[in-house]
Amino acid sequence: MKKPLRKNQSRAGSATRRQLEYDVLVHHCRKDKERLIRRLASHLHGNAHGCLVYKAAAHDRAGGYPKISFRYEGQHVLIAACRVFLILKTCAPIPLGFEAGHTCPEAARSTREDKGCVRHLELQHCRENAADNARPQR
Repeated sequence: MKKPLRKNQSRAGSATRRQLEYDVLVHHCRKDKERLIRRLASHLHGNAHGCLVYKAAAHDRAGGYPKISFRYEGQHVLIAACRVFLILKTCAPIPLGFEAGHTCPEAARSTREDKGCVRHLELQHCRENAADNARPQR
C-alpha cells in the first residue's frame, strides 16, 4: 500500500508529483478512456479568440487555473487542467524544470481567459514561463 501524499509532495515541482500526475492519467485512460474524454469534453467551451477554455467549479480553481479532481489508489488528486491536457497531448510526464506554458493570442491574454485555455499549450522552461507571466498585459 502506498503512503498518502504529504503536503509538500502536492507541489507540481517535485518529481514524485509529476510522475503521480502521469500515473493518474494513464490509469484513467486504461480504465475507461471514453468516460475520461466525455468528462473532460463536458467542461470545454470555445471563445472568440480560438481558445478552448476548461470551465471548472469555483472551488476547483487555484490562482485562476482550473483544477480537475481524480480518484487514484484511494485518494483524491487535484491536477491543473492545463497540465492534464499537456500530458495527454505529449503522452509523457512534464519534465522537471518545465511547466505548461500558455501561448494564447494576445487578445485572450489581455482578458485573462488564457488561464483556463487548454488548446494553446506548450512545454516551457520555468524561467521562460515566469518571464512570460510577468508581462504587463497579463
